[in-house]
Amino acid sequence: MKLLEDVAKGEYEIKVLQGDRVKIQPKSAESYSTIYKELKAKDTEFYSYQPKLDRSFRVLLKHLHQSTNKEDIKIAIEELHHKVVNVWNIQNSRTKQALPM
Repeated sequence: MKLLEDVAKGEYEIKVLQGDRVKIQPKSAESYSTIYKELKAKDTEFYSYQPKLDRSFRVLLKHLHQSTNKEDIKIAIEELHHKVVNVWNIQNSRTKQALPM
């Protein structure tokens, strides 16, 4: 409790769970990162979900010609300050030819 109060200064809620477990709910992304870093530094055993800001998401682009270069699509998305993991062109399952997007 003292550690949390020193680090987050009331920017969190605590819920006591069964089995000597505690759930800490930060009120902001900033207090989450501060609490997370401090618990890691103290080698505390805990579990955390990935914040919504850090989660990846999938996007489907439609109405593109099948000859559109995948690298051009990747560059265009990165110019919008998004991290690209992979770019795929859907293929026909039987012929393995690219389908029109």
